Amino acid sequence: MSHCDLHAHTNESDGTDTPAQLARGAALAGLSALALTDHDTTAGHDACREACDALGVEFVPGVELSGDARGLLDSLGQAQPAQLHILGLFADSESPELRSLCKLLREGRDARVPRMLAALGALGIHVTLEEVRAVAAGAVLCRPHVAQAMLDRAYVASRQEAFDRYIGLGGPAYVEKDDGAAAECIGAIHASGGVAVLAHPISLNCPGRVQLCAVLGRLRDLGLDGVEVLHSDQPAEFSRVVAELARELGLAPSGGSDYHGAVKPRRLGAMNVPVEFLEGLRARRPGMKKAPSTVPGA
Repeated sequence: MSHCDLHAHTNESDGTDTPAQLARGAALAGLSALALTDHDTTAGHDACREACDALGVEFVPGVELSGDARGLLDSLGQAQPAQLHILGLFADSESPELRSLCKLLREGRDARVPRMLAALGALGIHVTLEEVRAVAAGAVLCRPHVAQAMLDRAYVASRQEAFDRYIGLGGPAYVEKDDGAAAECIGAIHASGGVAVLAHPISLNCPGRVQLCAVLGRLRDLGLDGVEVLHSDQPAEFSRVVAELARELGLAPSGGSDYHGAVKPRRLGAMNVPVEFLEGLRARRPGMKKAPSTVPGA
């Protein structure tokens, strides 16, 4: 069976591989298709597409947008911290709507970092914005860049420690960023000719199946096309539940490693996402007839 990976990052956001290196990794992993889904940017598309074309790997242009989890979950009575990320697959990087939203989301990330550094300073951890920007080297500012700056100053022994003790979700220096409304993210993806897929639903932190179904249903009503059934952070039982809910709600299944290179212990192609998932999502593109949701082997 052919496999693909529909969630991967480069050094244009918070990964370590260049777009060309990511394409080579996909070829070495024997993948038939690769989606580049950097956070709030499509800057790596051209280089990754060129490398994929040369290597015989189908390139799927994508992006990972940051959605406002609070606005979605508060109305459902969920109080615990959560993250909402929506992938745009087959997204046109030249779309005015998508480019505009990505710009706004990047500005939100830029504004978040100084507040995070101030919170760290109050804890006795002094890292400058210039140091974080030097780590990012022109990429979209993300928390891993803050973590690396903390590591460089020997405040932590690893990036993971920085997240676990300080800047991870719910940590003492964690700062919410200004995210787009879920409907806004989905609308921009559709305007770009792409399909909207909920990334790593486990990050929604839903306490049970009923709550997860309610959130997925709300997102489906806003236009969501699919959901990541397979993801590196999702245990098999959770993936089984998501697969069941995808069928019940008519959402197309998707999946990916969420590969970031050297900064996270994830292997490109590790989830063995069947190419049938890709074809099901392709059929959901705006203007195309929707195909029924199928989850092979589930």
